[in-house]
Amino acid sequence: MESPKDRKPLVFENSEFLRDLSYSELDVLCEQIRQEIILTCSQRGGHLSSNLGAVELTVALHRFFHFPKDKLIFDVGHQCYTHKILTGRSIEHLNQKGCVAGFQKRKESECDPWEAGHSSTSISAAQAFAYARDQKKEDYDVVAFIGDASIVNGLSLEALNDVGSGENKIIVILNDNDMSISKPVGAIGSFFRRISTGKAYNRFKRGFRKALHDTKLYAFFRSLKNKIKSRLLRINIFDTMGFAYIGPIDGNSIKDVEKALKRAKQTNKSVIVHCHTMKGKGYRYAENDQNGYWHGVTPFDIETGAPKNLHPGLISWSHYFADLTRSWAKRPMACWLFPRRVKAAAWKRSSPITRSVATMSALPKSMRPPSAEALPPMGITPSFRSIRPSCREPMTRLPMTAPE
Repeated sequence: MESPKDRKPLVFENSEFLRDLSYSELDVLCEQIRQEIILTCSQRGGHLSSNLGAVELTVALHRFFHFPKDKLIFDVGHQCYTHKILTGRSIEHLNQKGCVAGFQKRKESECDPWEAGHSSTSISAAQAFAYARDQKKEDYDVVAFIGDASIVNGLSLEALNDVGSGENKIIVILNDNDMSISKPVGAIGSFFRRISTGKAYNRFKRGFRKALHDTKLYAFFRSLKNKIKSRLLRINIFDTMGFAYIGPIDGNSIKDVEKALKRAKQTNKSVIVHCHTMKGKGYRYAENDQNGYWHGVTPFDIETGAPKNLHPGLISWSHYFADLTRSWAKRPMACWLFPRRVKAAAWKRSSPITRSVATMSALPKSMRPPSAEALPPMGITPSFRSIRPSCREPMTRLPMTAPE
């Protein structure tokens, strides 16, 4: 690992050069980018694990598509460090005043067409870009990059439902860290999916629909096809929403990602490219993390993984929340953790950072989880813990350990 004193920031004016590199050269480049991310986060803090896992996937996207003509929309944007390095922005002074932000920022580059305030907005945003493209009769691809945690959010599911029933094609890159999405199995399933995303099949399908659309013959063959498909092919949630589906593939293999993107580009409708990546890839502490410590980090020692203790005796908000969640999850009772957004007289102070709620009545009705309200009639009393991230108090005032 290069020492900070000898460091030369890794940055490229644009990503056009990627098309001239061999796969072995791309592997070397990805390792260089990964080391740059580790070094930056060790000095400045930032989102480490998610960016380490998405290096090859981002490089493959830049090698295949043409940004900024094509549009790349990151969900939240915290996993865009590789994207910034490949679009002329050094992350050496990440998140410092007047320097590169840790999320997509439109004012930084035309390669950042979208910026978000929270998760699960990327698919809706991509739909809007695709709609505008088609209305103007322009020709470019719109790509939404979203993680497996964000895609199950209600905002994302609504967007998927809307996009799948529409005609404005987008490509959704599903970055799956733990294979939480159902995986299609069997040779027949793989065979049919290869056909449905093939160039010849889609060309024939367009011609057939154009020639026989709105006829009884077309309706008959369409019904027959769907019946055969439902018998032989295992359907997942994306199929039922009207998407073509490709995957799961190895998202840390540039060659595999490129093959999938080629098929995705050939489809006539919106498509999900399901990529399995290793979160924290290339840094052993992040690879072995089970509690979220290495998702968002403060400055740390690369060799030992220990915090640099810029504020001795204190830990970050992310570390505190991870400890709190783990300690409460061990309790033999139903427990909810949620952000504190309102004031309530019935709340009792239990620590500088958390408050306990003993009864359902202490919570405003709008904040009572329906599942929690259903428990008392069954003889189970739910437990609540409110997390209070104060905007007026610096995060460094957190205690070293979470309360039990």
